[in-house]
Amino acid sequence: MLRKDAIIDWLIEIANDTGQGLVDELVVFKDGFIRGFELPAWKEGTEEAKKILVENNLMSPEGNIRIISVIKTGAHRIYSDDPNSKASNVALVRDSKRAILVTAKPFKGTPDSLRLTIEHQLKEDLDIKNIVLIFNDLRFLDWESLYKQPKTILPLHIVQNLAKYSKEDINIPYAPR
Repeated sequence: MLRKDAIIDWLIEIANDTGQGLVDELVVFKDGFIRGFELPAWKEGTEEAKKILVENNLMSPEGNIRIISVIKTGAHRIYSDDPNSKASNVALVRDSKRAILVTAKPFKGTPDSLRLTIEHQLKEDLDIKNIVLIFNDLRFLDWESLYKQPKTILPLHIVQNLAKYSKEDINIPYAPR
């Protein structure tokens, strides 16, 4: 189970690593669901982390921390009226906190979608439309393939590869954050 103090340590480490002065905002894209019993730890952890970051002059008092869950599998699909068209780079906003995205063209059939959910924000000043834009900006940072953009954002892509390599006992000389 995820602990509040682990979240606090992790957020402070991220803010320290920026080296850019005061952090205005931290957006955390969490790979997978945030279960109901985990949400209080995320909420308390972000609130306490912000207090510590402000006290240590790492975040401005107006700063914000946002937790976004990214679900990569599920039954959700987006269809096109044109039978020859395969939907890609499309977002369907379900409400102010949830959206379904199709980010990559399928080889066959309908494209597999992603779901983004704003799980928690210290200040509720951003809706899911802006999160979709941020997600796509980060997704286009990955130039691994010249022919096809990845389904997920670069930070999640790196974490997925690290997890895959660690299962195979492959030593990685550099572990990005």
